[in-house]
Amino acid sequence: MESSGVFALSDAVARTSKAATRLRRPAPAWLWLLPVAAASLAYANSLAGGFVWDDQRLVLDDRAITSWNRLTEIFAHDFFFRSEDDLPYGYYRPLVTTSYLIDYSLWGLQPFGYHLTNVLLHAACAALVALLAVDLGLTFGAAAGAAVLFAIHPIHTENVAWISGRTDVVAFLFTAIALLALARADRNLNERDEPARIWLTVGLAAFAAALLAKEMSIVLLFWAAVVLRYVRGRNWRDIARLLSPLAAVVVLYLIWRFVVLDIDMPGQADHNPLLALLTAPPTLLRYLAWLVFPYPLHAYVQNPYVRTLTDPRLWAASALLVATGWWCARRASRAVQVLALMLVASFLPVLNFVRVAGPADMGNIMAERFCYFPSFPFVLLAAHGAVSLWQAKPAQWRLPATFAIAVLALTLTLVTVRRNRDWADERTFLDVTLAQSPEAVLLWGNLARLHLRSRDLRAADTAIAEVEQRKPGSYAALSTRASFLVLSDRIAEAIPLQQRIVEDSRRGNATARNNLAYLYRKTGDSQRAMGILQKLVASDAGYADVFFNIAAIYRERGDRDAARKHLRFALNDRPNSRAIATDLATLEMEDGDFAEAEQIYRRMLDIYRDDVRLLNNLALVCFKGGDRKRALDLWQRAIELDPTYQNARNNYEQALAE
Repeated sequence: MESSGVFALSDAVARTSKAATRLRRPAPAWLWLLPVAAASLAYANSLAGGFVWDDQRLVLDDRAITSWNRLTEIFAHDFFFRSEDDLPYGYYRPLVTTSYLIDYSLWGLQPFGYHLTNVLLHAACAALVALLAVDLGLTFGAAAGAAVLFAIHPIHTENVAWISGRTDVVAFLFTAIALLALARADRNLNERDEPARIWLTVGLAAFAAALLAKEMSIVLLFWAAVVLRYVRGRNWRDIARLLSPLAAVVVLYLIWRFVVLDIDMPGQADHNPLLALLTAPPTLLRYLAWLVFPYPLHAYVQNPYVRTLTDPRLWAASALLVATGWWCARRASRAVQVLALMLVASFLPVLNFVRVAGPADMGNIMAERFCYFPSFPFVLLAAHGAVSLWQAKPAQWRLPATFAIAVLALTLTLVTVRRNRDWADERTFLDVTLAQSPEAVLLWGNLARLHLRSRDLRAADTAIAEVEQRKPGSYAALSTRASFLVLSDRIAEAIPLQQRIVEDSRRGNATARNNLAYLYRKTGDSQRAMGILQKLVASDAGYADVFFNIAAIYRERGDRDAARKHLRFALNDRPNSRAIATDLATLEMEDGDFAEAEQIYRRMLDIYRDDVRLLNNLALVCFKGGDRKRALDLWQRAIELDPTYQNARNNYEQALAE
């Protein structure tokens, strides 16, 4: 077999080449420090970002991340198991949710910590890319170049700048560790059995973790087979022997997910594999174009299905891919062929032969974050090509080439820094994405919910009208309009809309039924509301909002002990809820238990540090409990943090007057 000089392609070559010698030497520190520094620089401005899009459901509203006692719950449910809409997500990502649990334990709900975790995870992945590149035979310089390109590539902004985008990052981290461990196991296979077993065990554990982060990790089987066959020169019998334990891990994962937990794969009514097959060529070409020229990037990609054989997208993309494949097979080196094969195979899980969950108007689902795995063989290809050109050109070309590479790296970094800003907060994200996809119903619905949370009813009404115009009768239209009516004190008008949501819910959704009970309660029909809520509790579908509603009904009836009990159930289920904590603390304060009320607010301030509303409420508890100096200090602190917060200012002035 041939060797390009930078990529060892057979076991015989590897044993005698300089690349093999490099594999025996420890990698210099700069090899992994350089990509770590590049990743940190490119994504430093993302640390100031907030919670955006799915962060609301996966972080802010997920009770499972609030306590290590709920770790078993994380591994027993799918990613969106309490989503009100009926979209069959079918995602099983317990390791990602566990990473949010770790963040919550360290940072509460301060978004900085979650963003910091994303940057650190990405930097670790970039360092692993450098180590893997050396393991595959690239020089230290070429490996560092590949890893730096991986670290700064703008295609990764969705993965890193968006907290919920870390799914692929976590999965790739463990996949890369598994691939590195398998390479070590293979290297020790004919030397000492004990190191081989240890490395194989590490690889199996890492692969299992990768699968628990995202199904995409299954590509490890293909990558490992290609590396063992065409880089290590192993025969297929040795490859089967080394990879059979990985196949067993996949089988166990499938049994656990589909048989034990009964978490199905995602699906969509209008999707079929034939449409996915017809749409695969233009989708693949579009992904490859993103990797080569990552501009403009887009968080809500609308990729209509190819529905007929006469669609020009099918033929144009197929012709270009076939021509490229023919050239690669006939003219490219074996290194390029192997890496190109790994690159194309990396996209197979995201070409929607099994439908990725998403809105119907997205068509054949595409996303920037799906390029995280494929970018690994891509950067190796880029580094291999750059080194080959470097070696082929005369020495006088090297200085201009170095300058050009530096300019390219700086440009990509600046594009990444600029793209990070699009993910800074929910409003910025929606403004940018709606400008690119103005017909996207999901985005208009999210914009409406954003305005509803900020009580900007006029702006919310405008956004809801856009949803109703584009998709009347949809879940987004009904739910946002119902919320608008509630905030407009037109609760009776919201009831028929919420009833329709419940009727249309294929899963008898607990959230939808609880919301209907809330509307009944607010219109005075507490008996009907209690009937719905008690059925939810009896069916083991009770959660924080259900208990909160029950507590409100008991409080209206004058049963304060029952109200207190259910508020505690609610706060135990969602310990980061300021509304529940405030209600419980108010109840305790009214009953004279100032110490308990103070303790509740102090626990909330551990989560929401320097929250002026909580500081004001705690000051009231201290004042009424007799600790007036402490109360004045807390009000002063709240006023210093937010001089415009009138409640704290009024309470402070009144306390001084008294």
